[in-house]
Amino acid sequence: MTRIALVLDEFGVDVWLFTNDLWLLRNDNGEYIPNEKRAIRVDPTIVGDFAPYLNKACKIVGASGDVTLLKLCEAAIRQKLGAGITAVRSQSYYLDVTPPGCDKGTFVETMARLLGISTDAIATIGDTQNDLAMFAKSGISIAMGNAAEEVRRSATHVTMTNENQGFAGAIDFVLNSNSGGDAR
Repeated sequence: MTRIALVLDEFGVDVWLFTNDLWLLRNDNGEYIPNEKRAIRVDPTIVGDFAPYLNKACKIVGASGDVTLLKLCEAAIRQKLGAGITAVRSQSYYLDVTPPGCDKGTFVETMARLLGISTDAIATIGDTQNDLAMFAKSGISIAMGNAAEEVRRSATHVTMTNENQGFAGAIDFVLNSNSGGDAR
């Protein structure tokens, strides 16, 4: 995880580190910090150095409004670290980097195991590349209508866009599927 943070630093993007219970930053003036606070409803912890937390890291995020720069950063991380990590953009301005076995697909497998059910009994909803791993593991995968073409093609079903009640449509689909109704 240290090498990931170094590459992100080389590109000059904001670096965030997530553990199971903390969101860590080295400064609190990043452009997308307010967005993340609203999304996860947690305040970040400001630290001078990530080193004491790297062995507990679940994910490192590079955040930048420069989409082209973030794409270059993604390619550089994949080139330098290879198959040992997963590097995908969860938004055009976020690059999520996770160690092997720590993606949304492994989350689906873990939940199935904890619940004592098959992964075929799990429905997932997503709209970005980082959702592809969970789509591959879940029985029903629903892409939002506003998702990229690759994400829509990878899903078993596609719902409406976020702006057109797509999430509600996905939930209706799952409920109808479970009740034996016509899920189209």
